[in-house]
Amino acid sequence: MVEKRRSLFFPVLLVGVGIFLLLNNLGFIEGSFYDSLRVYWPVLLILAGLDALYRGDGWVWPLVLLGLGTILLLGNLNYLPTSALPLLAKIWPILLVAIGLDIAFSGKNTGWYTFLRVGLGLLLVGLILWLAVATSTAAGLVREDFEQPRNGAESSQIDFSIVAGRLMLEPGTDPEQLIIGSADLLEGVSFDTDYTAPQNGQSNLRVEVANKGLIVDASSMLFDYAVNPEIPLTINADVTVGEMDFNLAETAVTAVNTEMAVGRQVMRLPCDSDTTANLEVAVGGIDLYIPRGCDVTINLDNGLAHASLPPGYQRSGDVVTNPAAGRGPGSIEVTLELTMGRVGIHEE
Repeated sequence: MVEKRRSLFFPVLLVGVGIFLLLNNLGFIEGSFYDSLRVYWPVLLILAGLDALYRGDGWVWPLVLLGLGTILLLGNLNYLPTSALPLLAKIWPILLVAIGLDIAFSGKNTGWYTFLRVGLGLLLVGLILWLAVATSTAAGLVREDFEQPRNGAESSQIDFSIVAGRLMLEPGTDPEQLIIGSADLLEGVSFDTDYTAPQNGQSNLRVEVANKGLIVDASSMLFDYAVNPEIPLTINADVTVGEMDFNLAETAVTAVNTEMAVGRQVMRLPCDSDTTANLEVAVGGIDLYIPRGCDVTINLDNGLAHASLPPGYQRSGDVVTNPAAGRGPGSIEVTLELTMGRVGIHEE
C-alpha cells in the first residue's frame, strides 16, 4: 500500500499570506488585506486542488478544484462575465459530483481508469466554464430612499446593523433632517428602521439590514447617507463584512463606535469639540484622518497589523499622541483595535 504524502496546503498558505502582508506593510502592494482577499480568495481552491493532486487524492476532485478556482479568479478579475460568489452559489453541487466520481473509482489505478478519471475531471471543468460564460450571475440592485426628520431633537443616537456592504456617512445640508439618503439592496434583503421621537431632547434611530436566506455577493450593496451637521450625534455601526467610509469632520458628532469582522474603515473626525471613537476590525484596514494640529490621544492595539503615523506623532507603548497639538476648542480620544492588516493615521 502506497503511503500518501503529507499535505502542504497550510504551510504554503502561511508562507503566501506572510509574504503578502510583508509586501503590503512595505508599501509594494496597494490596497488593504480585505481588498485583496475579496478578489483573490479563489486561490485557496487552486492551492487545495494542487495539494490534493500532490497527495494522490484522486483525479476528478483535484482537477475540479483547480478549474473552479481558476474560473472564479478570472471572474473576480473581470476576464469572465460573472463574479465568483454568485456563480459558486449556483454550481456548488458539481463538487459533490466530483467527490462521488472519485469515490466510485477509488482503488482502480490502472491506465484506463486514470485516463477516464482525468477525462471526467476535465469534462466537469469545461461544464463550469460554460456555465460561467453562459449564465448571468449579475444580481440587480433595488434603490430604497430613506429620510428621518429631526423633529426638534437636540441630540440623537443612530445605530446601524448591516451584514455586508459599504456604509457611507457625510454631513447633510438640511438642519431639519436627522438623516437622509438611499440604500442599494439586493433581492432578499430586508431594510428595517426603528425610530424613537425625542425624549428629554434626544431621539434614537436604528437602521437594520438583514438577509432573508442565502445572499451572495452582498458586498455590492451601498448605503449612502447624510447626517445632521448641527446636533450632537452618537453613531454606532456594526458591519460584518464590507467597508465603512465616514466623513464626519464637518459634523457635531461626539461619539463613534464601530465593529467589523472583515473589511476596511475610513474615518474623519471633527476637532471642534470633545469627540471619542472606538474602531474595531478583525481583519482588514483602518485609515484615521485627524484635523491638523488637533489634540488627539490614540490607544492603539494593532496586533499583527502594521501601523503608520504622521510626522511628529509619538508612540509610547500603545498610546499615540500629537505633541505639537494646538490649544483648540476640542480634543479627540480614539481607541483602535485591529488584529491583522494595516492601520494608517493621517493628519489633514
